[in-house]
Amino acid sequence: MRQPSVDQRFWYGDGDITAEDSRLLDRLEQATPEEAERGLAALKARATDGQPGSAHVYALGLALAGRVHEAVPLLRSAVAARPDRVEFRLNLATAYVRMGEMDVAAGVLDAAIDAARAGEIRAAGWDIQQVIDDLRHRRDELSAWISWRTEQYRMLRLRADMLRERLRLGEATTADRVQLARTLLMLRGEAGSEETIPEAVTVLEAAYAAEPRNVEVLEQLIYISVASNDRPRRDRLLGELERVDPSTPILRAFEIDRNGSGSHLAQRLESRAAELFELAMAGGTESQAALAELRRLQRGNPDSRECRSRLMFAEFFVGDMKTALALARAADADPDLPLEDHCTVAQILWSHDRPRASRHLSAAREMAHDDDDRRFVETTAGILSERPF
Repeated sequence: MRQPSVDQRFWYGDGDITAEDSRLLDRLEQATPEEAERGLAALKARATDGQPGSAHVYALGLALAGRVHEAVPLLRSAVAARPDRVEFRLNLATAYVRMGEMDVAAGVLDAAIDAARAGEIRAAGWDIQQVIDDLRHRRDELSAWISWRTEQYRMLRLRADMLRERLRLGEATTADRVQLARTLLMLRGEAGSEETIPEAVTVLEAAYAAEPRNVEVLEQLIYISVASNDRPRRDRLLGELERVDPSTPILRAFEIDRNGSGSHLAQRLESRAAELFELAMAGGTESQAALAELRRLQRGNPDSRECRSRLMFAEFFVGDMKTALALARAADADPDLPLEDHCTVAQILWSHDRPRASRHLSAAREMAHDDDDRRFVETTAGILSERPF
């Protein structure tokens, strides 16, 4: 079943946006970090007038620049101040879609449809039936996507049950155990699902006992140790994995001592980002504080690819998926991404914008110049091929 498309375009609306604003907003999605900061500063200055329309324009700028999580509170305030403005409601729904919060977006559209039917919404140049039809069209897209997601989870549960049965009958191979563990971890994203990590650990421990040098088993155990904040176990498994296969992609993700280039200040910045990344990924009492500091470091150095790369990966695995998605969208506009970042962006965008994620995988393949690079990319592609969304 093919993933349904969902409209992620923002509606500029009428009255609030000047021709210059429109040109600026159109440029923000592809702007460099420096250009985006200048444009956002101008929009933020306008928003100090306290008008919902100005705040709405600034929120659109933030969202288009990849900072959707910052845009949502402004859009919610704009809707509260002017519930009659349909574009405020539509853009709030779109922001939630871009964050992957499809159910919340559906609720925003349901409320907008009810308000339109009650005559509480206006849109210049549109009659009320046109407004309702557009809102319903977007809501129908979300309904199709949510139904698709529900079906994917149903298929995952069936796959898990099939693999469990193979285990019960004593017919499971190590590959079956790894597949079951991956399936169980994917099921963690289902709302209201039971905790699946303990079962995944049990399955992988049995595979590890049978094949302690199996790379896939070690990699999955490392992912679980990260998710469960078990740093000692993670470090031990990383050491084992390095002895078995030093070229495996997961080791690149945890690599700290990269050879930097450029000024001494740039090297210090990269070193600090690497240090905070290691602490954030380690779990324990220092993890969240390190992640918060890494966020501050990235905000203070928006042009540092190293900071963005470290934070993007850390948010993806142990932090806030919404922030990871915003960073991935910002990285998407970078024409000089390194191979590893192309792969990370592909993993983050896979559930939200598969065509764009596929383009990053293709770019990584083109950049691969040796066997290690090619294996790194193809391992990422293999992981994604098993993720239904």
